[in-house]
Amino acid sequence: MIKKILIFSWLSLVLYFPLIGGNLPDKHLQKYNVNTKLSKLFWKCDIHNGYVLIKSGSVFFRDNQPVKGQVVMLMDSIIDKDIDYRLMRLTLQNVLKSDVFFDVVKFPEATFNIVQSKKLSSDKYEITGFLSVKGIPNKIQFFVHVIKQNNIIKIISAPFKINRLEWGLKSYSSKSATDDQNFIVSDNIQFKFILYLFPVKDP
Repeated sequence: MIKKILIFSWLSLVLYFPLIGGNLPDKHLQKYNVNTKLSKLFWKCDIHNGYVLIKSGSVFFRDNQPVKGQVVMLMDSIIDKDIDYRLMRLTLQNVLKSDVFFDVVKFPEATFNIVQSKKLSSDKYEITGFLSVKGIPNKIQFFVHVIKQNNIIKIISAPFKINRLEWGLKSYSSKSATDDQNFIVSDNIQFKFILYLFPVKDP
């Protein structure tokens, strides 16, 4: 009798579990990979601006809504776009890549992991996730537009700002400047994602 009760209880849990979560939602997710040739992370700080190339990334959608995913940025690819004089442009890029800022030798990649999204309208969402720079993860939020054209999805984020001090990027900040630093860089960096994604076919 006890054995029958245990078997019945186990079957009840198995049948009930999908209703409260389980693996059922994953069956309704569509995976899209990032097109790394077209996608970029754009940055702006004070008078300077440029972009960072994307190494890889995948985003999972449910009913056209991004629900989870990861984007990996190549920090050694930092490009400045506002300086015309090549030597000055390379100097700035090298400073950004050095251990004074992003230390790309030690931390060649930065990542953004989507952990939650909130639908605001038919194509606008609030994205919550963790941005990891120099091995330091911090929670950030920003708005995105999701545009679907045939099988391609384009995600365009609204410009959003981070306080670089939260990621240990303290050099040339007014809060930590020393006498030998003859210029100050804003603590705020503005970012904007433009991602092109294509669907991954089931094996």
